[in-house]
Amino acid sequence: MPITQASRQIPYNQNRVGPDINSLSLKPYPVSEKDLDGALWLGILESDWNGGITLETPQDKITIVATNASYSRLNLILKVFYNYSEVTFRVLGTEIMDTELLFSLDSAQKVNIPLQLPEHLIAEEAISKLTVGIFEDPQHYVASSDTVSEDLRFSSGIALNFEINYGFDTNLSLSTDSLNDFNESAFFGFVVHPDPVVPDDGSLRLLPDTLSVRRGEEIGLSFFANGDSNGEELGSYLIMSMLDWQQIYMDGSPYLWLNLPEGRVEVGQYADFSIVAPDALGFYEFLALKILQPTHQNSVKNFFPLEMIRFTIEVVQ
Repeated sequence: MPITQASRQIPYNQNRVGPDINSLSLKPYPVSEKDLDGALWLGILESDWNGGITLETPQDKITIVATNASYSRLNLILKVFYNYSEVTFRVLGTEIMDTELLFSLDSAQKVNIPLQLPEHLIAEEAISKLTVGIFEDPQHYVASSDTVSEDLRFSSGIALNFEINYGFDTNLSLSTDSLNDFNESAFFGFVVHPDPVVPDDGSLRLLPDTLSVRRGEEIGLSFFANGDSNGEELGSYLIMSMLDWQQIYMDGSPYLWLNLPEGRVEVGQYADFSIVAPDALGFYEFLALKILQPTHQNSVKNFFPLEMIRFTIEVVQ
């Protein structure tokens, strides 16, 4: 599958342009000028310092706090995953359940977004993980040949892996096969790339601008990821991904879960996986998230913004 360099302006996806936050009956609040640092910030009002949330049921109110501390207006998409599977949610005050919320937020503004998760979720006798992401410019493609797309390749938003406790202190149990066959490389980073060959020059491969594939084609991809977490000994990490802002299966599963060799936490893992291209022609954004210690309780050493990779896939005849 060839990688083609972007040489044309790709039209925006107008279906991914969100309304002003005020039109959603949500009131924005000002951010002090001294707090402007050029970043997008995410939190949950009900969580503690390391992302823990205590609820009685999964349907209890959860309040997402989005802060635009950048210097320009941002078009954003909110996504929610429960135990690493995409779920619908409802903004309180509305009746619509959806897997996403599109909205725009002015510079130096923050907003509280109260959510309710779907009725089919039940309280487990263990922790549950709530992965929340707010991603920038969902209407835009990394493959576009302009400065916005160049920025999106390396700064696409923010995501955090919170945990919900229903009165128990046990770790999450995931019913899935873990991926144990992988190659190793000695440098740090996270990247998804179509080349299955492990780099041997000590550097990560450049991200593709556009990956051109056929409709319905099985797309072979590889990832390189390192389990570094500020000195904490890790046993595993997880990778999940979206295509056109909807979760996509990887090797037939909603995520890839890797067990790290004991004592090899500093060594990067390089493994192959596949996704399936859509049938409709056009451009699609691919975004992958890396989550450290996906089944363990959060701590100060593993509760921080998730690493992510974003690029464009073009489906052709």
